[in-house]
Amino acid sequence: MQPTSEDWQRLFGLIKRARIAKGYPKRAPFSKAIGINDSTMAIMEGARPGPVSDDMLDFVTHQLGWGDGTWRSILANSKPVEAPRIPPTNATPNEVVAYIDTEVLIQELAKRTGVIQPSSEDE
Repeated sequence: MQPTSEDWQRLFGLIKRARIAKGYPKRAPFSKAIGINDSTMAIMEGARPGPVSDDMLDFVTHQLGWGDGTWRSILANSKPVEAPRIPPTNATPNEVVAYIDTEVLIQELAKRTGVIQPSSEDE
């Protein structure tokens, strides 16, 4: 089934909200920061009509922190999926910790310090 104009408007609205949530209340600074033409970004936010390539949608949504193919899922009435956070290869151990889910980190520390015993499925 082909996406409707309402599906596209929903996607464009989510792209705009994600840009604002990233700390870019104005479109032009975000466009510049990621290296695309502001008129392309205006199309992607529904501010003006025009075609947008799949590759450009992939690029921009990746810059917004969405997972691969998320924009396609949104057109099929799903919600945005954040991309997994992966530390840079040159990250120090202290920097890597910032990329670990807090709950997972607490559980691992508790197991290693003997505060709790690992379950049989962890071994």
